Amino acid sequence: MAARLAELRNGRTVSSRGLGRRELVLGRDPECDWWVDDPRVSREHARISDEEGEHLLEDLGSRNGTRVNGALVTHAVALRDGDVIELGSAVTLRYELGVGRDRRALALAGATLAVLVVALGVFFALHRDPVMDQAVGAARAALEASERGDAARARDLLGEAVARLYHEGRLDDVPRLHVREEGLRRIGAELGGDVDLVAAYRAAVERGRARQVAAVAPVRGPCRLDSIEVENFSVCVRERAEQVLVGLWQDPTKVPDSFYRSVQQQLLVLLGSNRSWVSQSLARGAQLQPMIVRELEAAKVPPLLRYLAMIESGYNPRAMSGAGARGLWQFIPATAQRYGLTVTGAVDERLDPAKSTRAAAHYLNDLAFEFGDEALLLAVASYNKGENGIRSALRKLDDPRTERSYWVLAERGLLPDETRDYVPRLIAAAVLGEAGLPSEEAIASARR
Repeated sequence: MAARLAELRNGRTVSSRGLGRRELVLGRDPECDWWVDDPRVSREHARISDEEGEHLLEDLGSRNGTRVNGALVTHAVALRDGDVIELGSAVTLRYELGVGRDRRALALAGATLAVLVVALGVFFALHRDPVMDQAVGAARAALEASERGDAARARDLLGEAVARLYHEGRLDDVPRLHVREEGLRRIGAELGGDVDLVAAYRAAVERGRARQVAAVAPVRGPCRLDSIEVENFSVCVRERAEQVLVGLWQDPTKVPDSFYRSVQQQLLVLLGSNRSWVSQSLARGAQLQPMIVRELEAAKVPPLLRYLAMIESGYNPRAMSGAGARGLWQFIPATAQRYGLTVTGAVDERLDPAKSTRAAAHYLNDLAFEFGDEALLLAVASYNKGENGIRSALRKLDDPRTERSYWVLAERGLLPDETRDYVPRLIAAAVLGEAGLPSEEAIASARR
């Protein structure tokens, strides 16, 4: 008898896979045979194996458990036709058997299938996928914007095209790290010809960033806080802050003046509370920088986000907070485990600089994908507040789509003080790291 697993959503089958005699491992690790991109599913959650023609299901020590027909799996369970399997309340599967002994039934099924194939071919010829059609329409508009020289519009439209597919579940089979590229490839295939939307997106991004860099590039080269004249301190802080914002994919022309004042205030707070801590942190960070930059670039997020580790832990791999956060990136256990780190009594991979940085890079990639490159500072804010806190704040806006930015949330008082100050503190730390520490005289003058 042929057997298969069918994935169910709202009681309907959305995908299926045949089961043979080979072992099938289900989990969140991309190397699993059945990959599930959901934090409620463990890296290796459950296993189905064939034992003398019978399929057995075992839970592999998952955090959220495996259930069959509502009952928690505590030992190997023999599966029966129609059994419903749940992985950590995130994924619902049905075990199904197909009868293969009745040749007449098979012949009839084959004939029926042939008719259905023809009928479906006619149906889909007449009824195209509206979601894909919308994505293709946005991509065409993006190419037109690119031809007009409007790089920012082209970038936004291509991002919107991929977002349409993603939010409708059309990219659920793609790891989050590669969603944008794969989505653009699929849309490009629908467009036909030699259209390379991945290259078009990258070109639009690079053109947009080049214009941003040109807009803030100093005439005489970047200033240095550690050698600036006292009277030029505030000007240099702003100049360097603009450059950092460009490095974080932000458009300085959209940044309110009040933000630059907040950056200077946070810079003074960092130096005023403990100048030696800043110096020691930057020295530790210099040793870790090659590894951190490598991981951030591999996860396709700005390398300047390395300064998050400075304001979180002072680049101390063994830092610990009273709330139970640990390591360079101050992960709490739940977030660490969600991104594949082992946190047990005997082993705590949050203290491993390389492993924790890789996890942080993937976390930041997920946040950047959710909130958008142009709103990356929302991802930074959510690193402090949590995704749900930022989502809740966005829902309080009149138009979350057009007002989707950190600036709007901060100006309207929709963020806690700690989170509101967290973003300019990151920029201030980056300014100090990139431009050096100012003299005590310059600091005293700025405080007056």
